[in-house]
Amino acid sequence: MEDRQGNRGRIVIAASQVAGTYFLPQKLLSFTEAYPDLKVDIQTRTDEEIEKLVQTGAVDIGLT
Repeated sequence: MEDRQGNRGRIVIAASQVAGTYFLPQKLLSFTEAYPDLKVDIQTRTDEEIEKLVQTGAVDIGLT
């Protein structure tokens, strides 16, 4: 996979406390098993912070 800046091998996700703690770990398990060379970074943020990070392209995916 390649992000907007042309970087390969890393996805950055900003997520709310609930999504980052309960939803994402379960869902990412099968994803990381299917793509072992891909690193997934999860940042727990507030909804407002997530919106700004997505708008500026600082993260690849935002979940609230």
